Amino acid sequence: ENNRISAGVTQFDFKLDGASPHGLARYSEVSNNRFRPGEKEFLPEGIRDLPPGISVLPSTGVSRGFNNATPWSHTHRNYTNLFLTYDHDFNDDWSFKVSYN
Repeated sequence: ENNRISAGVTQFDFKLDGASPHGLARYSEVSNNRFRPGEKEFLPEGIRDLPPGISVLPSTGVSRGFNNATPWSHTHRNYTNLFLTYDHDFNDDWSFKVSYN
């Protein structure tokens, strides 16, 4: 009644062919307040003269269906997690718990 034992397993097997798991960002944040004074020449053209603190989210101009991966690219991820947990209640105020993954 005061003791509980739990055990389980989590399995994850993921295969992806012909696509990049990282994708291509449709938007990238460019902020002109990340540069020190005198470094404006390193800012992308078009935001050099904007007031400090303005953020710009330019579109990359690609469609949602665009795939930047090569046809032979693939990824395979396999993950298994086993766990065991023991709980013991001493009284209403005290309990003990130990877990192992």
